[in-house]
Amino acid sequence: MPLTRQRSRVDGHFWYRTILITSVSTSGLALLLQFIGFVTPGWIVLSQPSGFTVSAGVWYIQVCNNSPQCRTASMTRVVNPFNVAGDTKIDFTNWVELQVEVTLAFVLCIAGVLLTVNGFIHMSHSPKSYLGWAALASVISAALLMIPIGRLLDILRQWDSYIVYSTPYSLVASCLGCVCALISALFSLSAMCMILYDRKKERLNSDERDDLTLNPT
Repeated sequence: MPLTRQRSRVDGHFWYRTILITSVSTSGLALLLQFIGFVTPGWIVLSQPSGFTVSAGVWYIQVCNNSPQCRTASMTRVVNPFNVAGDTKIDFTNWVELQVEVTLAFVLCIAGVLLTVNGFIHMSHSPKSYLGWAALASVISAALLMIPIGRLLDILRQWDSYIVYSTPYSLVASCLGCVCALISALFSLSAMCMILYDRKKERLNSDERDDLTLNPT
C-alpha cells in the first residue's frame, strides 16, 4: 500500500505541480488587477470639450480642469458621478452598492490567493479542501465584481451625450481581474480532479493487491 501511494504521487507530480503554480500565478494576477481597480479613480472617466475632467473611483472622485492640480473628494458625498460632470440625464445605482460589491469581491480574491498558496505549500498532502474553497472564493469574487462592471458597460453601450466617456481603466483592470480569477478557479478544479483520480487509482491498486493476497496462485 505505501509503495502504491508513493508511485501514484510520483507519476502525477510534474503536472500537478505545474497546475498549482499556474493557479497561484493567475490568482495573484487577479488580486493585483482587482487592487488596481479598487484604489484608482478610473471606473468612470468623463471629460467635457472645455477640458473639465471627472474621474470616479470606488472610494474617491477626482475633478480636474486645465490647471495641473486636481480636486479630490470622497465618493460618500456623491450620489451620481455623472451629475458632477453636468449630465443629469444618466441614472445610476447608489454608489454604496458598488462599494460593497467591489469590496467583497476584493476580500474574496485575497482569500482565494491565500487558499491557493496554502494548497501549493501543502502539495504533498493532496489539499483537496484548500483547492475547493479557493475555486469557490475566486468564482464568487468574479461574479460579485461583474455586477457593477455590467451596469457601467450597459451605460457605456447606450452612451449618447456631449460629454466624452473616456477609457475607464479601473473598470478594465477589474474586468481582467475577473477573467484571471475564473482561470485560477479552473486550474484549482483541475488540480482537484487530479487528486481524485490519484486516490481512485490508489483504491483500485489496493483492491488488486487484496485480491492477489486472498487468491494466491
